[in-house]
Amino acid sequence: MHNVVIAKNVTGIEKLSGSVSDSLSHIVVSDNTGLEIDMTYGNPFFHGQLLVENATSCNSTVAGITNTTCALASSSTGTMSYSGSVLNDLKLAIGVADSVNSGDTNGQATFPGAPLTFDWFNFESPFRVWGLSATLGQWTTGTADILDFRLKTTGTKIFNNTLSFASQNASFVGGAACPVAVNGDVNILSTADSYQKRFLLNAQEIMLDNIGDDNGLCESGEACLYTPNFGAYQGHGTLATCTFNSYGGLVTGVTMYGYSSNGL
Repeated sequence: MHNVVIAKNVTGIEKLSGSVSDSLSHIVVSDNTGLEIDMTYGNPFFHGQLLVENATSCNSTVAGITNTTCALASSSTGTMSYSGSVLNDLKLAIGVADSVNSGDTNGQATFPGAPLTFDWFNFESPFRVWGLSATLGQWTTGTADILDFRLKTTGTKIFNNTLSFASQNASFVGGAACPVAVNGDVNILSTADSYQKRFLLNAQEIMLDNIGDDNGLCESGEACLYTPNFGAYQGHGTLATCTFNSYGGLVTGVTMYGYSSNGL
């Protein structure tokens, strides 16, 4: 599991059976109603950054992560930080009309009397969905909003800080040197099993381009997308390349792309 934000669920990450070890890198678990991490089987390896909401977020009886506090231990090589709530980094309720969706009025709608004909799927951005903004649960009655899961430029928890939780990444500039966050020495070796892969922490492989192995991890010789943020949203606008620097690292020969804009 790599570069995932898990929020607004019951339990964030749960493993209550099985002996297989897991490799987890750049993981954010916050704003869930129960435990952020509940692991009692296996041997998890945490790499990169782990962000949890607070110091009572974990139940663990396994090596790799400490019970209650979530402090990393044993074979985990990552850095754990207490993030508090991450929801303010997300745009969420848009509060204005979506020019593509036919079902909203200023970004809202009352639950439709004819759900089969309601416009559930057409939005200006693939990061938009219909949902409840104030409570958890399924929308079955009352009013809901169009929620936008892109990040705000004012975000301080999961926006533009994949290199270090405490500071912002350098800006991506097309045609210039790549941000140091994607230098070749900022990499990890997935060590959960015998199928080991070394990949860049702050990039993802561009899929189905007939270049790499399409496992989503940015490895040597592949075309990749710079990932300045935690989670799915990594910018918008046009794509350009930057000059990749292996910097003596073990990941080399990468063609690195990035978006012209990041955040709303």
